[in-house]
Amino acid sequence: MKAVTDGLRSLDYVVEWAGRPIDPTKDLYANLLVYRMEAGKTPPCRPGDAWAHIPAPRTYRWPEKAPLNLLEGWLQQTEAARNGARLIVRDIATALWPPEADCCGLVRCWPAQSSAEAVNGGLREMAMTMRDTGYRLRTQERALPDAVETVDLLVYREANADV
Repeated sequence: MKAVTDGLRSLDYVVEWAGRPIDPTKDLYANLLVYRMEAGKTPPCRPGDAWAHIPAPRTYRWPEKAPLNLLEGWLQQTEAARNGARLIVRDIATALWPPEADCCGLVRCWPAQSSAEAVNGGLREMAMTMRDTGYRLRTQERALPDAVETVDLLVYREANADV
């Protein structure tokens, strides 16, 4: 694994170990988060075990609902969704979780209107709903283009959040 991470880093990729530390004699693979930074930007300085505190994903049995299923229900009640925007909330691999997260998912929205102004209005309402229910979110840092087909949001709860 060291050869893989060293090779990627030599090509100017940032490589972070994601998930629990692995034992190479027992684990056949490891999750790595690999990305490039814009010129002049510095990657975050995280310890090698930044994700080690995350517990194994919890399973939910009926009649319990998983937090992301509850979040999807709340988002379906927003004005944007009632006006025709489609959205889904799904689990994502722990390799993509922010280090401070204990629950994380992807919200993908297909806005009913494609203008950036209408999309931003719907996103603001969804962001308020997510924050009000104890979630943080991340989206692309660049401004939305004039017309969009889909918008992706990374939503998560912090490990020590009381929700």
